[in-house]
Amino acid sequence: MGWAGVGSGVWMFLRFAVGGVLVGLVLGFIFSQVIRFYDDYPFEIAVSALLFFGSYFIAEHLHVSGVIAVVAGGFVFGDYGGK
Repeated sequence: MGWAGVGSGVWMFLRFAVGGVLVGLVLGFIFSQVIRFYDDYPFEIAVSALLFFGSYFIAEHLHVSGVIAVVAGGFVFGDYGGK
């Protein structure tokens, strides 16, 4: 496909990666806001597990990277949720 194939591949990669980051950032922020109001360790563990599984499945449903969504969600959840 030549240069058109390269451009198409780069576009697909960026859409896949950036989409995963966006899903992870949004869900990580939402879940970190949820645990701000609770100081219950088992509940925080359950919410974090729900975040990780949920972000993976939502990202895969949207045809973006589930693994990148989990990593981005974990970073946001750990940063905002830790405070």
